[in-house]
Parts: sequence; structure tokens; C-alpha cells
Amino acid sequence: MPLKLPQGWVWTTLGEIASSILYGVSESAKNKGAYRLLRITDIQNNKVKWQTVPFTDYDDSKAQAYLLKNGDILFARTGATVGKSYIVGDISEPSIYASYLIRLRMPAAIPPSYIKFFFESDFYWEQISINSVGIGQPNVNGTALANLSIPLPPLAEQTRIVAEIERWFAFIDTIEQGKESLQTAIKQAKSKILDLAIHG
Repeated sequence: MPLKLPQGWVWTTLGEIASSILYGVSESAKNKGAYRLLRITDIQNNKVKWQTVPFTDYDDSKAQAYLLKNGDILFARTGATVGKSYIVGDISEPSIYASYLIRLRMPAAIPPSYIKFFFESDFYWEQISINSVGIGQPNVNGTALANLSIPLPPLAEQTRIVAEIERWFAFIDTIEQGKESLQTAIKQAKSKILDLAIHG
């Protein structure tokens, strides 16, 4: 392991802590159907516009295993976005997911947000790079995903870490927005200076 963990933490793998790790379905997208079919291309910048996600039909008895719930984590297993992840949210109608995605469902004792933030870390991406196979179309299968190492603190510490990361990310977003406003003000000031100069 790359580092010594604080007391109470343990090294584990995603396979040991996930309730399930399941590939999506190989179905064609349709304009109408019984289920929304979420694909890799529908996930952009950690967001999904559910109203634009296509539909599909699928055997109702089999679909139950693939129905998405808020809090599920989807993992892109192939292509240019391999390793990217998304926490499912704002589901308002029955939805399943396509075969190039893998769904991780975590037990109640592990906040999905903690796993998602781990999926953004350098340590995670180093492991994805090592476990990716294929040159033209890199991919990571379910077995490799299950074997990824993750440092796991007690639940209270997980919750504290998530809250602290969210607080700092919100602060960074505020800085970014301020930066954009400042750049706009600078541009306007330059234009005004030029206008004043032209008019003497």
C-alpha cells in the first residue's frame, strides 16, 4: 500500500465493500419504451439531462436487476471516458443502463459520495491506468474494478471527509465565479479606457 493509514482506517477493495457490481444491458436505444436507457454519452460533466436520455424495451422480469436508484454509482468501463464515474440522482421514471457502464451499489454504511470522491483521486487514476487494457479502446472490466484498493475510514470519518471536500469545492467554485466576473470587469475597463482615450 502507498501509505500508512490513520488508526481505525483499513485498506480494502471495492469488491469487498460493494453490495453489487453489475454490467449494464445490451439493448438498442429507442424514441419510446418502458425504460430510460442511460448511456456513457448521456453523462456529461457529472450531470445527466434525463429528459434527453433515450428509451428502450426490456423483459420486465429481468429489468428489476438493472433498475437504477438514486445513490448508485456508474463507472465507464471502456473508451475515452474509461474510469469516469457518476452518482445517479434525480430519477423520476424507471431507468436502466447500457452495457458499457458498470453499476456499483454500496451498503448503507458507506456514503456513495465518499466512493465518488475516491474516484476523483490521483491514487484511483493511477490504479485505473495500471489496470486498463487495450490501446485503441482502453477498458477496465468488472474484476479489475472490484480489485481496486481503497482506504476506508470509520463511517463518521467518511461523513466528515465528504462534508469537508464539499465545503472546499464550493469555495473553489466561488473563486472560479469571481474570476469570471473579474475578467469581465477587466474587459469592460479596457474598453472604457480605449473609448475615453479616443475621445481625448
